Amino acid sequence: MKIRRIAIKSNNIQELGEIAVQYMGKDYVSVTNEMIVIGTESFRLRTSSAQWNMVVLKKQKSKIQIDIIGAAGGIGIFNFSLWSESGFTKKLFQEYLNYCETKGWNFEEIA
Repeated sequence: MKIRRIAIKSNNIQELGEIAVQYMGKDYVSVTNEMIVIGTESFRLRTSSAQWNMVVLKKQKSKIQIDIIGAAGGIGIFNFSLWSESGFTKKLFQEYLNYCETKGWNFEEIA
């Protein structure tokens, strides 16, 4: 499992949720005023396995914290993912960075 986190100075959780939906689809979506959870399953030909991708957006005062999670993309006894999990998290993380730059929003990566 690979996780990347970013905090974006914005109050528009729906707008930020749409970025994930446009990038990954929306097999599963749960929305409240304070949190959005989006999930989708994809087949990875390289690893011959399914991968569950998920994004969790949470309002925290004047910021939105976004957790980008790629999981279960591995094969074999050692569950090698051949970078499919980290590839998903890295690409969606970059989508959020690009969006923040075009909007002029402040953000920070959470380690």
